[in-house]
Amino acid sequence: MPEPHEQRLDSWKEIAEYLSRDVRTARRWEQERGLPVHRLPGRQRSAVFAFPEELKCWMESQADSKVSATVISEELPPTPLPPAPRPSTWRGALMATGLALLVWWAVVAIRTRGFAPLDHLGFDVDQISGFTRQGGLLWRHALKPGQMAVKDPAAQQFIGLMGNRRLTLAVTEDLAPPWPGAHLRALRPTDGRQLWDWHPSDTLRFGQDAYGPPWKFSAMAVATTAPARIAVAVHHRTWWPSTVTLLDANGQPQGEFINSGWITFLFFGSGRFAADLFAGGVSNARDGGALAILNRDAFQAHSPELPGTTFACLTCPGSGPEHYFVFPRSELNRITGQTFNTVIDVTVTAFGFEVQTSEGLATTAIYDFGLDFTLRRARFGERYWDWHRRLEAEGRIHHSVAECPDRFGPGPVAAWSPDRGWQELRPQAFEARAVGLGAAQIARTPVSHRLSHQAPGR
Repeated sequence: MPEPHEQRLDSWKEIAEYLSRDVRTARRWEQERGLPVHRLPGRQRSAVFAFPEELKCWMESQADSKVSATVISEELPPTPLPPAPRPSTWRGALMATGLALLVWWAVVAIRTRGFAPLDHLGFDVDQISGFTRQGGLLWRHALKPGQMAVKDPAAQQFIGLMGNRRLTLAVTEDLAPPWPGAHLRALRPTDGRQLWDWHPSDTLRFGQDAYGPPWKFSAMAVATTAPARIAVAVHHRTWWPSTVTLLDANGQPQGEFINSGWITFLFFGSGRFAADLFAGGVSNARDGGALAILNRDAFQAHSPELPGTTFACLTCPGSGPEHYFVFPRSELNRITGQTFNTVIDVTVTAFGFEVQTSEGLATTAIYDFGLDFTLRRARFGERYWDWHRRLEAEGRIHHSVAECPDRFGPGPVAAWSPDRGWQELRPQAFEARAVGLGAAQIARTPVSHRLSHQAPGR
């Protein structure tokens, strides 16, 4: 259960009752005095909520500025109007009124400045800072000696509502015991106070070898819809094992996936795939880009490997994921010396989902899957064949596009599921089109080869 101070007030009525005022007063305080009230995105203006902790801090700030409850209350007795100024003093009265208004606006600005919403984080070596959209400093969270804020671009940050509590997430790295390696810290957006700290401490056994801390951060994804979930991927500092841990809004583990290869991309699905977590990276065992599909709520799984091999985990819990795909490396990927063709993106569509792999030289391969996880088509990105011709001109490729083994698109995909095991997926349909090929050349291409590939996209 959330902490008491994290409970949410979900209407003007609840907010007013907490303040011991009527709704009209609460609304006026929001407009004139910066009462910290939030609105749900995409909803009507009346759909508001507030956090008691923020309201408490706001009321304390009013007291700190020596504004008593009677001054800010709606129940003030009427104040007699002063006598009308004499004609000879109207200029002085006007100036005094203007000065009073200026002072009032300055006081309001000072009171409300601390309640501007947190927009983004700043990372220094020894601290994490919270900033408003305009760049104003809200707070600083100092790190202990031996801790370091991660400024790698992969260290994503999250600021928002998870269930009924607001969190901001930041990745740090501990350089010394007791728990060296990556840490995910949840901070309170209002003041930067740490709510919880999660760190991976697994030691995994593959064959005769053990792989343990320190683990390095790879990727993070957040699902804010109930039940709120945080997925964090880490990899071994030197070798190929990696893990994906599923956390709830309180930082408690809800599942773990072990992969024989680095996981570098995480994505919570939507629509027909709202119950899925996509984890992309590479498979060292099968020498290709890899994608695991997991249940977003909870899982205990590992990549499906042959028992007794180097990449088979001996201490991993659970069984295989719901689905696992390995994508073949292209000719460009191998010729340019890339280690793998890593999965870099997944997009949910009305007809299924698309997977992109990086083939090197800023080129991609695109795989289109249906709602039933069948491979509908596969093709290379637009720049693939431009780079093929350039490398051909440089003498690094010794055949033309028309003679390329990949002229009909990427090769078949290896797919695994619990009920079918390993199988080979080929596109369901073939477009009779290939770069640089005429009808006669297509006709001479073996039918089996034509049906197993997709024509390159231009």
